[in-house]
Amino acid sequence: ALWLTYRTVRHELGLARQQRNFLLAASHELRTPIAGLKLHLQTMQRRSLDPEQQATMIDHALGEVDRLGALSEKILLAMRLEEVHLPLQRSNTDLSALSTELVERARGSYGRHHRIELSAPVSLVVPTDADAYRTILGNLLENACKYAPADTLIRVLLQQATTSRQVTLEVSDQGPGVPEEDRAHLFERFFRGGHEETRQAKGTGLGLYIVHRLAAELGGEVTFSPGPSGGAIFAVVIPER
Repeated sequence: ALWLTYRTVRHELGLARQQRNFLLAASHELRTPIAGLKLHLQTMQRRSLDPEQQATMIDHALGEVDRLGALSEKILLAMRLEEVHLPLQRSNTDLSALSTELVERARGSYGRHHRIELSAPVSLVVPTDADAYRTILGNLLENACKYAPADTLIRVLLQQATTSRQVTLEVSDQGPGVPEEDRAHLFERFFRGGHEETRQAKGTGLGLYIVHRLAAELGGEVTFSPGPSGGAIFAVVIPER
């Protein structure tokens, strides 16, 4: 009885710590774009700007709005995945074309300081949920760009298995990797290694959790392995159904 009580208390304390870290991280992630958006609007209000300067300010403000929207969507999706099974909308989807679109988007935004390479067939059409795949690859790319140093290479590999009806998506980076003590908790909701007060990388601890849950919803799985010369490799197996 004492051992069970100890395990329960330890679990609850760990969950409380993760939730506290999430609240700290989410608060920071929300405050930053809000402050930026306010600054851009105040600048436009108080200064006489030429059309080019106005266009630049508007672009920056829209970028902050997109950032807020993405964070809100991530939090809402994590809550939905925790409570219910998502109704998947499977249809024939060209994963090569979708991957190319997402990689190009990353190169022009959060991944602009990295070299992102995509290796994929010319076309790879499988019956799956396009939105789920888009969210999986988007979160893996954001995660890699977040932790890998600037100007390093991020590789995206998409391929179809020759011996079974499944697709494998790999995202690898040249970052610091994942400490061995953190690897068992990578896909837990709210989990982020280290201490929230001193952590440099931004985030809420929801990205890999969402990848894990969506991969499971598709009937597949996501795994982590250390890179041969450092960094991290995340592989998602998606069955063709």
